[in-house]
Amino acid sequence: MGIKAGKLRDRIRIERMGPPVDDGYTEKPGTFAPIGDRWTEVNYGKGSERREAAQVRASMTATFRVRRCRMTASITPADRLRFDPSRVSTLDAAPVWEITSAVPAEADGIDVTAVRAG
Repeated sequence: MGIKAGKLRDRIRIERMGPPVDDGYTEKPGTFAPIGDRWTEVNYGKGSERREAAQVRASMTATFRVRRCRMTASITPADRLRFDPSRVSTLDAAPVWEITSAVPAEADGIDVTAVRAG
């Protein structure tokens, strides 16, 4: 049984780090660029709070289920995604989510787990 289209209600943008740039003196890291937008089903995990140096930081975890294709099958934790749960911003300005895992799901899906630091 595959992913039902009615569950894919939100949009994400997958971004991948480009190659390093050599300016003749030093090699600078590449920049993230979009590789594609996909419809997704979002399932939120439990939020967590951590105390670091007397500051409380919150993080939000979510699993994004997308249909498997050549692009989504190539997602790794080196990539990142953009998603705005409030749907206020466009994907260009949406918050960044750091990918922690991408694993096959169902017959035709990929589950991408990511964390948005607050």
